[in-house]
Amino acid sequence: MLARFHLSSPKGNAPPGDVDIELGLQGGTPSSAQPGFDGFFEQVREIEKLLATLTELLGALQVVDILQEIQERHDAVKEIETKILELQQIFLDLSILVETQGEMVNNIEEQAKVAAKYVEDGRNLLEKAKTLQKNTREWTCIAIIILLITILVVVLSLKPWAKE
Repeated sequence: MLARFHLSSPKGNAPPGDVDIELGLQGGTPSSAQPGFDGFFEQVREIEKLLATLTELLGALQVVDILQEIQERHDAVKEIETKILELQQIFLDLSILVETQGEMVNNIEEQAKVAAKYVEDGRNLLEKAKTLQKNTREWTCIAIIILLITILVVVLSLKPWAKE
């Protein structure tokens, strides 16, 4: 009698090589007074050995499956680690951008304050110019009036209408 077994992993993942077992179960010639029982017991012992071998192989396949699962989990952890490192780099880049833009906002704020000061100074200078222009206009008018009065006094003192 010939028994052939083919084992593969329970998940369908084949280990480094499928395991084929061929066992030849042969009945011996009866040597005792009870023909066939010695061969039967010998076959039972061989079947027990076969079952022990199968149990060891199943244990080995389970170990292979566990190792594959551990490797898959290790790969998943490595992938998560890579993604976390990428996320860390993104946050570092983002913090640099925020800091740079914060500096730009501060610079813009300072420029706005300087511009507001220039506008206030310009307004004050315009007020001064307006006052000076008003005063200058008044003084110009006064000077013109004084000049006219002086001309009138000179003309009147010469008496051009009086004949000599």
